Amino acid sequence: MYTDTRQWTLVINSGHATRIRLICFPQAGAAAEQLRVWSNSLADHIELVVINLPGHGPRRDEAPCDNWPSLLENTFAALNPWLDKPHALFGHGLGALLAYETCKYAQERFPQQTATCSSLAAAALTACPAGLCCTHCPSRHSAKRS
Repeated sequence: MYTDTRQWTLVINSGHATRIRLICFPQAGAAAEQLRVWSNSLADHIELVVINLPGHGPRRDEAPCDNWPSLLENTFAALNPWLDKPHALFGHGLGALLAYETCKYAQERFPQQTATCSSLAAAALTACPAGLCCTHCPSRHSAKRS
């Protein structure tokens, strides 16, 4: 098993050949380290890539990002080296929204390289809880409120 830590990402691999990457976006206020334990339960061919957001975990000395377009651009740039193999995105709460928006960002700017992004974005958005209403899924949440 090896671990690659960079400013934006924590990457954990079993040491076996990677066939797919699971890219995880932590919930608001959480550090990427909380998702590190997932690597123990993944098949050897799945590499775990976890996003380190500014102001959290090893980047806690940095100011949290308060500019959504900048956060999307920087997140996508950080993920770019990890998108060369098949991958799936997972996010929880705010992380789900960031995963979804990162997919949309990639799809709008690089449509020839992101053919599967729309289905992954839909999967990522399913982790968005009813308590966190976002502009992309108001109809989903309105049914749960009544």
